[in-house]
Amino acid sequence: MYRNKKRTRVLVSNSYENILKSKRSVSIIIGYVLLVVIAISLALMVYVWLKNYIPGVSEECPDSASLMIADYSCSDNNISIKLRNTGLFSIYGFIARIREQENGFFYELKTGESIENYFGISPYEKGLKPNDEENVLLSFAPYARILELQVQPFVLGEKNKPVLCENIITQRIQNCEGSGSSEINLGQDNILANIKYTDLRCNGGEDCAGSQIKFNIADIPSGSTIESGEICLYISLVNTPDCTYFPPCTIMDNDLRVWYINDETWTESISASELNSQILLSETNVALSSIAIDTWSCFDVTAQLRQSYSNNNQYFTLRFVDPDWNAIIHDSDSVTGPWNFELKIGGDRAYLPHIVFNNRIATSNNPYLKITYT
Repeated sequence: MYRNKKRTRVLVSNSYENILKSKRSVSIIIGYVLLVVIAISLALMVYVWLKNYIPGVSEECPDSASLMIADYSCSDNNISIKLRNTGLFSIYGFIARIREQENGFFYELKTGESIENYFGISPYEKGLKPNDEENVLLSFAPYARILELQVQPFVLGEKNKPVLCENIITQRIQNCEGSGSSEINLGQDNILANIKYTDLRCNGGEDCAGSQIKFNIADIPSGSTIESGEICLYISLVNTPDCTYFPPCTIMDNDLRVWYINDETWTESISASELNSQILLSETNVALSSIAIDTWSCFDVTAQLRQSYSNNNQYFTLRFVDPDWNAIIHDSDSVTGPWNFELKIGGDRAYLPHIVFNNRIATSNNPYLKITYT
């Protein structure tokens, strides 16, 4: 009986110890779980806190991202460029611009409809790694030549959008001629002088008006071929007389007579005798594109411009009159600068037919010379 009681106590004691050990094990596991949960929570809290201080993907190109034009060659309206990554970051592409005339604008070259040129087979495949080189072939078919080449690299920002870098390379290009034609418009800043003169003994004693204008054409690149030249004037007045009171009379038509003047030194203070001493060259009869008020009227000056350019003139001078009112300057005639009269052709009295054009000092719609060359 005593032995059984003692054995019972031992069994109870062992069971109690096992229960305590089991609870202690569970407590350790719960502690580890709590530690993991606390660590994760702290990590999340730190992440949320740091997110407010650390920006996301940068939308700026690194300062040390740069390209170099290692070599180039031109053929058949294409330019082959060898580009080298001289920076510390991969560059994914670039935008190329060219200038075809001195002090002219830069024009972006397109590949298809895009101005963005990517390195690698696809836009996001690799980019150009530091110290790597890649040859790129670009077409400049719309343009006559390349005088300067500009390359601006870019990296990729959010959603793989190009982010332009500030490190732009500009290089002078030699012997890069194309077959395309170029066009320039020389406006108010290129007009050096314009005058109106009056022939006092024209058409049976009436006064006739003629005009002369000088443009700076130095922007045409050396060695170019002039394809066409056109002067455009804005008509501010068309005078049609009442033939009932002043018979016989005529109305203005669109015929025009033009000359090239090989004199680069004349100014708006020129006298009638000095104007009379100028030699008239390349006489041509042309037509005004319009004789309506408040419209642009253009006429062809290709022959005159070609002769001026072939004479290596920096300044191109053109004289023009209405053949029906052929104003011929004499030493005793009148010359006025732009501060008194606009450019004018036809009769030089209020009752005579004439056309008045805006001149170089008009507040808008100034004359311009449009040149196409190759």
